[in-house]
Amino acid sequence: MKLQRATIYGFGRWVDETIDFSGHSYICIYGENESGKSTLQQFLLFMLFGLPPKQRTFYQPKSSGKLGGRLTVIDDNGKKFTIERLDQVRNGAAKCYTQAGDEHDETWLKEKLKGMTKTIYESIFSFSGADLSNITKMKEDDLGEVLLGIGLTGSNNIYSIEKRLDSKMGDLFKRYGKKPVINQQLKTLEELFSDLKKHEAREDTYKEKKTDIQVIKNEISSLQSSIHQAKEDSFTLEKQQQALPLIKKYHYYLSELSNYPSQIAFPEDGIERLNQLKEQLLPLKSELSVVEDNQRKYKERREELQQKLHEEAVYKQAQEIIEGEQSYLENRREIEKIRVTVKQLETQMKKELEELDLGLDPGDLSNITFPFQIEKTWNDIKNNRDQLNAEQDQIDQEAEYLKKQQNELESLREEEEACVLADQQRNECVHKLNRYNEQDYMRSFQAAKSNQQLKWEKAKKQKEKRISNLFLASVVAAVLIALLASITDDSLLFTGTVILLLLGGGQYFLGKRSLHVTDQFLDTNEEVISSSTITKEEKENIEHLLAEDKQRREKLEVTLQQLKALHVQLMKWEEKKFALQTKEKQLLVRMEEQYKHYPFLEKISVSYWPEFYHAMKNLLSQNRKKVEYEALYQKLNEYQIEFENKCRIFLQDISGESVNDAMEFQLKIIRKSLEDRENAKNVLRQYENWSIDNAEQQRVLKQKVETYEREIRNLYDTANVNSEDDFLKKAKQVEKKKEITEKINQFVSQLSIIFPDGDQNTFINGKGINEQTLQGKYEQNKEVIDELEKEIEAKRHQLASVHSDISNLEMSEAYSNIMHRFHRESEHLKKLANEWAVLQTAKGILTETKRSYRKKYLDKVINRTSTFFAVLTNHRYIKVYPPLENTFFQVEASDEIRYNVNELSKGTIDQLYISLRLAISEIMSNKHCLPFIIDDAFVHFDSIRTMRVMEILADQAKHQQIILFTCKSDILQAAQKAKIIRLGNPIRI
Repeated sequence: MKLQRATIYGFGRWVDETIDFSGHSYICIYGENESGKSTLQQFLLFMLFGLPPKQRTFYQPKSSGKLGGRLTVIDDNGKKFTIERLDQVRNGAAKCYTQAGDEHDETWLKEKLKGMTKTIYESIFSFSGADLSNITKMKEDDLGEVLLGIGLTGSNNIYSIEKRLDSKMGDLFKRYGKKPVINQQLKTLEELFSDLKKHEAREDTYKEKKTDIQVIKNEISSLQSSIHQAKEDSFTLEKQQQALPLIKKYHYYLSELSNYPSQIAFPEDGIERLNQLKEQLLPLKSELSVVEDNQRKYKERREELQQKLHEEAVYKQAQEIIEGEQSYLENRREIEKIRVTVKQLETQMKKELEELDLGLDPGDLSNITFPFQIEKTWNDIKNNRDQLNAEQDQIDQEAEYLKKQQNELESLREEEEACVLADQQRNECVHKLNRYNEQDYMRSFQAAKSNQQLKWEKAKKQKEKRISNLFLASVVAAVLIALLASITDDSLLFTGTVILLLLGGGQYFLGKRSLHVTDQFLDTNEEVISSSTITKEEKENIEHLLAEDKQRREKLEVTLQQLKALHVQLMKWEEKKFALQTKEKQLLVRMEEQYKHYPFLEKISVSYWPEFYHAMKNLLSQNRKKVEYEALYQKLNEYQIEFENKCRIFLQDISGESVNDAMEFQLKIIRKSLEDRENAKNVLRQYENWSIDNAEQQRVLKQKVETYEREIRNLYDTANVNSEDDFLKKAKQVEKKKEITEKINQFVSQLSIIFPDGDQNTFINGKGINEQTLQGKYEQNKEVIDELEKEIEAKRHQLASVHSDISNLEMSEAYSNIMHRFHRESEHLKKLANEWAVLQTAKGILTETKRSYRKKYLDKVINRTSTFFAVLTNHRYIKVYPPLENTFFQVEASDEIRYNVNELSKGTIDQLYISLRLAISEIMSNKHCLPFIIDDAFVHFDSIRTMRVMEILADQAKHQQIILFTCKSDILQAAQKAKIIRLGNPIRI
């Protein structure tokens, strides 16, 4: 793409100018400082890429209201089109015109530029002397970013994506952060884990109680075994005791046996079976008692909660109030904000009105309106007033200047007239000079003597003729000057006429007299030298005096001419003054019209009318805002009163008393009533659930109890009894009979076992056995059995209590809820971690993409940079090495020694940077063939390297347009192959 012609309607100092770039690809634009080079460069960028409104304001022309222009370019296909941008048209957007007559918009232009933006263009195809120091700070990443911009026209999108990735990753997780989502999720999991551990501790208690049940059961079993063993020991002792009084008891048993019926109905092992059933039934009854007690408590608590609850309609009304609480609080804050704002507006308006000091108050603002054209009218009046004041000042200055100049010229004229010789004095000087000449002639005649006499006749005739001609010429000249003086009415010319006649007449008279004297001299052959002889020194003084007089007369003539010109200027000044007075009258008429509509303007100088307009416009705007705020305040206040009445009536209905507390307290009471109701409902639901579980538990327990009781009743039925006491009595009776029978039936065998030596007779007689010792052992063993039975009973109660605690723990769902929430939050953390991992992977891929693009273009750019740098330095430096992670640019000299960029001279650093920029531009031109703009970047180049870089630019211009801006004449001389455009002589439209 090449620039052909720039037509500037208005841009900074450029107004109605045309710059022609056609005919050459290598262009040098020369201009002194402040000639508009930078402004022209910005105009080209504005036409190609546009400017934001604020930047366009900076380039608004001072002498024109039109900002914009046209730029004619030739694209890569050789087709010409024109770009037009105007500040006030399409908001500065481009409109493109092709040779075929088609019109296109900004989008079409961006497609032509292949996505190129102003920022990328300036970083690749444009640089100035201010950019030359950048290479000393450029590192690997910086160069990589530039090369990425070469490879990807939309690199700005990559930068924004990378920034968004970093932002999203930071929002998700930071190593030491608190606000990121993952950090907060980790904190939530820690809190849940802590709660879970607490509930696990309670779970451990549950397990311990389960273990305790088994332990207690084992202990009961062990105690039962001990009882059984103790009973066997007792039985043995009983037998031994019975063996002592065997005979006695034998007879006794026979007597007792006769008291019992022959057959007694009693279940087999009835007592043992009854005891086993009682052992199993007792824990169930204990647990059933606890469960029934809990059920009673649940019922009482439900009844208490239901009594505390109000009707559902009351809570519905409370819910509506609470739903409106946020709006109420926001409205209250808004009301306070509006009140403060209105007060501030009133204060501000009052303060501004007081500062204006016009006698207006805020209430008067509602009656003041400005038509849309009033600002322009006041600006015109102000500008006219300023212009008239400026013209008046200028006229006053001109008057003062002309008066001063007139006084100076009059004074000068008087001085020059005083210095000019009087006519009589001048004639005397001329006469003396003529006398000297006569004396000179006489001396010459005396010297020549006879030779002069011979030649005199001939010379006399010639001299007479010459005198006559001179006299005639002076008369003619005097007549001409007199005519001119009469036409111009110039007194100086009249004086000149008189002087010329006097000079002509004097010349003629003196000539004649000289001839006469000469004749007398020649006739007499001797001349008597006058006593009043004039010396040569006197003659020179007279000539000098006449010459000075002539100069003074010439100066006097100039002064008179200046006085005449000054008179003309005074006449023009009078005309300007009259025109100014006419404009002043017209302006006063317009001002009077404004005073009629806006009397307060009489107190304000016209120069401040525009500022006053903006101040009043601001005040009117503030007044409108104030009115709007007051209306909104009234509306919100009505809503607040309605809401407060609703709250107060509600509280009176539920409490039965009038309420005068603050709204916060009232809302707190209502909110608490809702919370209490919700908590009560939750508790009721919990109690209902517990009651249902309790009922089920009672049913199961009762079913178990009923089973055991049915077994016990079966035992009673078998024994033909109705109570446990009767059963025990009958069991005892059966046992007693059995015991008697067994004693009787086994007396002989027992006796033979006890007394195997056959001392039955001795035993029957009751001799050889200590009855007290056996009785003591029997009593001791019986006490042991009683203690064991008590201990078993205690263990059974303990077992029932543990069962009750376990039931309560099993009814609690807190542990399962926390466990469920913990797993749910863990899954959410995994999702967040996966999302963070995806973002991290995306960033890695993006970084790798940037690295690959850098590698793709880096070698090409560095090779071309080395080539350009070698040419510029005359192969003193032959290779350039790019910056690495912690190093800057390096260059290799012809002696293979490497130098850091900071070790080079300022001029060499600039040449390296220019080589790099030329290389980047050349690589980029393969994709975007845009003009390459350079702005005074060769300030540190000597003449030789300046010529070299000019040759390089000329060579580059063969395939890319080069535009060089400079204010240096030596660069202008070096750019012999370029088309020169001098900004001092632009082409006018």
